[in-house]
Amino acid sequence: MKEKLQTGLMKWLVLFLIISGISVSIKAQTTITLGTGTGQSGAYDPSPANVYYESRHLQFVYTKSEINTAGVTGPKILTAIQFNVSEAATKSHSNYKIRIGHTTATNASSHISATTTEVYSASTVSFSTTGWKTFTFTTPFTWNGTDNILVDICWGVNTDYASTGQVYVYTPDVTDGIRTKNTVTTNACSEVTDTKANKKPQAKLTFNPIAPANDACADAQLLTVYGSSCGGSTLGDIAGATQSLSTNPCAGTANDDVWYKFVALATSHTITVVGSSGFDAVVELRSGACMGTNMLCVDETASNGTEILNATGLTVGSTYLVRVYHYWSSVPTNTTFTICITTPAPANNTCATAQTLSVNSGTSCANPTTGNIAGATSSGVTMTCGEFLMLQALL
Repeated sequence: MKEKLQTGLMKWLVLFLIISGISVSIKAQTTITLGTGTGQSGAYDPSPANVYYESRHLQFVYTKSEINTAGVTGPKILTAIQFNVSEAATKSHSNYKIRIGHTTATNASSHISATTTEVYSASTVSFSTTGWKTFTFTTPFTWNGTDNILVDICWGVNTDYASTGQVYVYTPDVTDGIRTKNTVTTNACSEVTDTKANKKPQAKLTFNPIAPANDACADAQLLTVYGSSCGGSTLGDIAGATQSLSTNPCAGTANDDVWYKFVALATSHTITVVGSSGFDAVVELRSGACMGTNMLCVDETASNGTEILNATGLTVGSTYLVRVYHYWSSVPTNTTFTICITTPAPANNTCATAQTLSVNSGTSCANPTTGNIAGATSSGVTMTCGEFLMLQALL
């Protein structure tokens, strides 16, 4: 009773904070900063902000090593990039495009002919103020976590030019930090870069986790159903998971649910979910095909607690769905949990609880009794050699 009261008070407190706008987060988003120092790209030299040439095609590379050092490992989804503008551009960029790709190159010493994804485009872009300029991708890029990241930017043809528009670059300079193709009257986007410089732009990269394989009901992960004890829990993770149901019949905010399924071996099963530190699990049982029909919800404990769902009235051989999510709309400190399905021992599991059978009066069995050993355990009875041979003969 005390634990439930504490859990309830804590949930209402955090809910109040969320409603008050103090802390709301939907995804485990991570933004890292690459490069430091006060060096600038130059009034005439290539950078994402410079407008000295009417059209430019730029290439530069952020390595896996420096991304890992900044605290991100892949695979991840790259959703935005920022550049730190040190001097505003007095002219606008026309037909601005950002393309991202994988590369094994560690710098821009030569033109990189990699397959790229156009993640951002706009008819007009302005670097009219200093500070971090953010480009949120319309098409996020899935980084494989193995290769380096190529940033390929182009624009043009601008209607005018000026020796303005600088960004902060790595200090000290990075050898072959950037490449460019500069043109005046033609669009350089499809041109091969032919000039290199040692001015690599500082950047902020924003990553989101990749959705788990069982993010959708249709991709529910099949769980093993054990006997009376768990033979091995399955590790689950909601990092990157998305909302599946428009209406949630259970407690909390189900904006990060993952799905499981199992085949019933008995009419009753026990579903046990243990949340990691900071993870407050909610467990739902559903019947039928995706998305299924709600049967039961469980949310009895707080973070790092154990949720136990006692599923009864099941049909042997039928497939059931299990949905797990974090109670809060914010991302938990740890996004993992374990799940295991066991089978309660049958009522006649011991000699003392032996089931009374009906004795048929005739030579035929009019009222057979259905038995089920799912969840049954050893009674400690040792079989003799003769009994074993008799059993083999019967089989």
